Amino acid sequence: MSYSQDLCTVGRSGAFQGQVFGLSAGRTVRDENCERLKLSKYLYDTGMKVAAVSVLCLDPRVFKAMQMAGTPCPYEGKIGAEAKAAWAANPHHRPDANEYKARLKTDAKIAKKKKKAEAKRVKKLASEEYWTFIRACKKTRNDEGLRKGLGTCSKEWKDLNEESTINP
Repeated sequence: MSYSQDLCTVGRSGAFQGQVFGLSAGRTVRDENCERLKLSKYLYDTGMKVAAVSVLCLDPRVFKAMQMAGTPCPYEGKIGAEAKAAWAANPHHRPDANEYKARLKTDAKIAKKKKKAEAKRVKKLASEEYWTFIRACKKTRNDEGLRKGLGTCSKEWKDLNEESTINP
């Protein structure tokens, strides 16, 4: 029997007592974070530093902190850049896999919105250029001395743009 206080369990109990009848219950609850810390410390103390870090990396908070610090957690014996590439290739093995996948979806949606906004901005800019050209063109005269109309100016715009795409 061990009398050590170095345990990773917590006792929980409750009781009820009436006038005649009483009821009580209790149980112990494992503290997985405490176990992880102890295992990591024992591994580190025996010289297994990479294994110690690997045990800590099972906690999603530690895993994310390591990623943010630029020092990815070891992956099946790989460390550094090799581990980073292995984690990228196997995101389903990450301790925070569900959260990571959700973040990737969110990032993809944001990128799509940015791309759409950029396309809209470019289209608007092209439209402004078009109408600036049309206004200037309508003030000019054709070979017969008549003012050019919208149709003639639109055709000139189209011809100019086709030339610029053919001969950049």
